[in-house]
Amino acid sequence: MTYCIKCCAYSRQFAGNEGKKKQSGQTLLCIAYFGLFILHLCLEDGASDTDYTWCNILYGDMILNPEKVKAHISELVDALEYLAEDYDHPNGFNLINVLNNQLQAE
Repeated sequence: MTYCIKCCAYSRQFAGNEGKKKQSGQTLLCIAYFGLFILHLCLEDGASDTDYTWCNILYGDMILNPEKVKAHISELVDALEYLAEDYDHPNGFNLINVLNNQLQAE
């Protein structure tokens, strides 16, 4: 899945220590591709309501609290790697749910 692969790549760069301006652009691209991934799941692939909800919660955190998400970027990349291989992979969505729980607990 193209959106998931691009989001995964930009997530890795998001975690890097590049210049502030470049990092800001990569953050926006990561968030945008994750949003496209969610839209694709909902409209094209008929994801379950639960999977869509978990992704949507994470998307909201990415927009509202990017620094908070950045602290957990390795968990996001792990989930996206599963979903890049198979958009319906249960481990990918389970990892997104675990990440959501960690973010909500902070």
